[in-house]
Amino acid sequence: MKVVPIEADPHFAVRALLPWYAMNALDAADAAQVESHLAGCPSCRTELELERRLQAAQPLSIAAGDVDRGWTHMRKLIRSEAPRAQPAAAPWLRWVLVGQLAVIALFAVLFVLPRSGDEAYRALGTPSAGAAANALVMFRPAATEQEIRAALRAGGARLVDGPTASNAYLLRVTGEDHAEAIARLRSQPAVMLAESLDAKPGP
Repeated sequence: MKVVPIEADPHFAVRALLPWYAMNALDAADAAQVESHLAGCPSCRTELELERRLQAAQPLSIAAGDVDRGWTHMRKLIRSEAPRAQPAAAPWLRWVLVGQLAVIALFAVLFVLPRSGDEAYRALGTPSAGAAANALVMFRPAATEQEIRAALRAGGARLVDGPTASNAYLLRVTGEDHAEAIARLRSQPAVMLAESLDAKPGP
């Protein structure tokens, strides 16, 4: 396949020169080439007429230095343009921000800070205020957990605190007969010592 370069097309070469030909800006050799082609090509003559109408509607200046003068003028305009002032914040915006800070502070007071009069957090194993110890017991070192539970049930007691430094446990013994409950505790094989802490004298 033979590839014909575009430059070899006389129409292409002439049409590329038509704008300058219409402005009489070509040298003698190029002008002669365009005129020679136009004499035998009605299509290019039509193109030349169109080019002349366009130039008549908006004439172009080809004076030397027009582009440089244009750039110089544009630079002056850019440099002389005063910087735009930043828009001032609306007065109501400050009040909105103050209101938001006040709401945040209120939430902190209501939900973050501890409330006065509220009871402190109590774990499940924390003895209640009414569960003061009224007995003390010491279990044998070889006593099993099952034996200790059986002894507490027999005496109607439950653990309040312990072990102490001497490996004793503080108990809350319930029931009408305190002395009898202490006696039942002493009779358990797991118990080594059981004493009442009740200020009332026993029978």
